[in-house]
Amino acid sequence: MHCRQFAPTWRKVEAHVNGKKFLDSTQKPVRVRAIRVNCVDFDTECRQQNVRGYPTIRVYKRQIGTPWTEEYRGGDRTPEKMGEWMQTIVGKSNFHHEHKTHRAFSSSCRVKGFIDVPRVAGTLQIHAGRSETQELALPYTNVSHIIHGLSFGQHRPEDLVHLERKYKEFEGKLIITGKAFGTQRMHHAPVHYLQIVNTKLEEEDMRLYQISHQQRDSHVAKTAIPAAKFSFDIAPVQVVWEQAEKRWFSLLTSVFGVVGGTFTTIWMTWGYFENFCNKHAPDMNAMI
Repeated sequence: MHCRQFAPTWRKVEAHVNGKKFLDSTQKPVRVRAIRVNCVDFDTECRQQNVRGYPTIRVYKRQIGTPWTEEYRGGDRTPEKMGEWMQTIVGKSNFHHEHKTHRAFSSSCRVKGFIDVPRVAGTLQIHAGRSETQELALPYTNVSHIIHGLSFGQHRPEDLVHLERKYKEFEGKLIITGKAFGTQRMHHAPVHYLQIVNTKLEEEDMRLYQISHQQRDSHVAKTAIPAAKFSFDIAPVQVVWEQAEKRWFSLLTSVFGVVGGTFTTIWMTWGYFENFCNKHAPDMNAMI
């Protein structure tokens, strides 16, 4: 009965609120929408929200986890009074969180170590976790990172860097180092795809692993913890790299090739001029 009597007033509240410009504590605009829910049709939802009286007027703030709410308990239920009440709630809250200035983005951690992985495809995930005393703020978790050294095999990173400098064919393929991967958007995380190629370096008698790397920015669900993912796959082939030696007859063959090419060019040029002169000789005699 009370809801039916309040229905015309609520329609005015909807028109007043939905057309009004609300500002939060940072003096930035906030979108506020007034809606109505019939608890006869949505009985389960109303019981979950612990609605005990009708009509019940609440403000819900959209966020992760348990919704933040505040209920109207004023006696004057006019569109103007309820609009002022909503503005008071919005005005004392900050609904805009600039992630570039949030203190969570001024700190970081460093991960270092070795992990034994099987010689099959797999995924390595690095993310922050909850503890018994602290709760992780999921929307503000940013897994932007710098890879100082990522490689496969038992060789030290500095040895792989030395091999890349010594053998230009391996440059940038034995270790990923000094590369930054970041994201400026919430609920996004970098995802890496690595193709690993087993390589035998005959000259050094070493077994290496070449890395083919691709990366993209992936969307993460709001209820999930963003993680830096490294998916790797082992190629079913092996590359054997050895440096071929040039023998003395290779140089001799090259010299003969150059001489033969030069002789052929001269012979073709001489033949062209000889044919030209033979063809135009009668005309030249007649002109004389």
